[in-house]
Amino acid sequence: MSALMKMSSGNMNNVSIVGGIMKKIITVLGIAFFCGAYVHADSVDAMPFLRMGVSARAMGMGSAFAGVSDDLAAAYYNPAGLVSIESMKVSLMTAMLSNDRSLNWFSFGKPITGGALAISAVMAGVSDIPGADISGPTGESFDSSDMSIAASYAKKYGNASAGVNLKYLSASLDANSASGFGVDFGFKFQPLKKLSAGLVLQDVASSRKWDTVNNTSEKVPTVVKLGTAYAMFDGNMTLAADISKISDEDANQVNIGAEYKLSENLAARLGSDDGNFAAGLGIGFGALALNYALRF
Repeated sequence: MSALMKMSSGNMNNVSIVGGIMKKIITVLGIAFFCGAYVHADSVDAMPFLRMGVSARAMGMGSAFAGVSDDLAAAYYNPAGLVSIESMKVSLMTAMLSNDRSLNWFSFGKPITGGALAISAVMAGVSDIPGADISGPTGESFDSSDMSIAASYAKKYGNASAGVNLKYLSASLDANSASGFGVDFGFKFQPLKKLSAGLVLQDVASSRKWDTVNNTSEKVPTVVKLGTAYAMFDGNMTLAADISKISDEDANQVNIGAEYKLSENLAARLGSDDGNFAAGLGIGFGALALNYALRF
């Protein structure tokens, strides 16, 4: 079991910021629990932390978010959705995973004329790993860490939008380090007021190289994701579905989810993350909102 906590800025209440500038900000706290093994997080793929998820809201919907992507988490799930941001926002997430692993996410975004900009970082790591050699335990320990820093840009084109993430990838393992670059592309189309669709090309030609004797390179599997979302009951309920193809896997990944707004400050969520049940709850407390998600 692991826990995820997230805080972000949004647009519900007015608060004062340095210099007397007034910005609309909502603080969101999100918590998610994962029971059992998280297949994607524990896979043997290069840099699996890039696919572990960063939003309790999205995770509560089974991570079916490519067609939704209407908040700052779009910087991770579909950068084209950043055009939905109406004010400056900040999001923070921290997660404690199994085997003493940690996962942290930060994102800052703001609207600009005709689009939006964002910068975000995903950091994962584990400390005090027991060292060993062919003779057995050495009595020493070492740390391992991974990081991705992304600059995002999204532009609106009528009822469609496009976005891109340019990512710097780095890692350290004991005395060695690695660095590289990656790219994500996102597209979102809203043919009807209640219907939206998204296409995401994640980690296109993303890789990093280690400073070892052989200069070992790691290539991140490319993910092609198609998602759709449909709003009903005056926008109070959203149904979403994604299908993903990962370049080094034979089977497609299917995610489905739903979000229902019981009131202005209360939302319930259900979903299936590639066959794993997920549920979530969102509660608003004035300037504070709490998001909770559970995944089996």
